[in-house]
Amino acid sequence: MTPFINRQYNYFWQPFFIILCILVIIVAALCIYTYSQNCSLAGNKDQWKAVFISNNQTYFGKIVSETAKTLVLRDVYYLQPAPQSSDQVKKAPTPQPQYNLLRLQDAIYKPISEMRINREQILFIESLQADSGVIKTIQRLSAIKK
Repeated sequence: MTPFINRQYNYFWQPFFIILCILVIIVAALCIYTYSQNCSLAGNKDQWKAVFISNNQTYFGKIVSETAKTLVLRDVYYLQPAPQSSDQVKKAPTPQPQYNLLRLQDAIYKPISEMRINREQILFIESLQADSGVIKTIQRLSAIKK
């Protein structure tokens, strides 16, 4: 008689257990999907980002797409140290480095203004505020080029 009761007990709880497993899988999938959407850097394609690379170079642009291995940056600008005259070096006790902001497509080899960056080379990424000096300079340079 005892084995019969155990079978009834198992058949009674089996559908609940299956439904519970399905619900856990659905909730886990939703959590993973939500987390991956929140981690997406390309969500707002109009926001300017600063991408810091392991070779001490910083690129500014808009992230348009991303994969697990690469990040695509469009409207790319970068910083280049400005040449300093010997007078500037002599006058300042500790001269502050000056930088020029340049468009990638204005480089001597004329690339398109899109860059694929290996994620392994990215140190960190920052979003720029609308009143950032970099964005203001980019807007000024864009107005001059038009």
